Amino acid sequence: MFVSKKKLSEMVLYSSAHIDRLENEDSPYFDPSFPKRVKIGNNRIGWHMTEVENFIQAKLEQRDSSS
Repeated sequence: MFVSKKKLSEMVLYSSAHIDRLENEDSPYFDPSFPKRVKIGNNRIGWHMTEVENFIQAKLEQRDSSS
């Protein structure tokens, strides 16, 4: 299952612009652990739900291990 950028933004609580920064390898905010976009049509992209959930879970584990 794929999620749209709008749904991704709602799930990770990042703006659309910040998602773009996280994906941009030239950005100082680039995060290689951030889920990769998938081209699902000529004019459509999405993110795989499992990768998004894994990213969120990793952030929770990172939080818990630093306490």
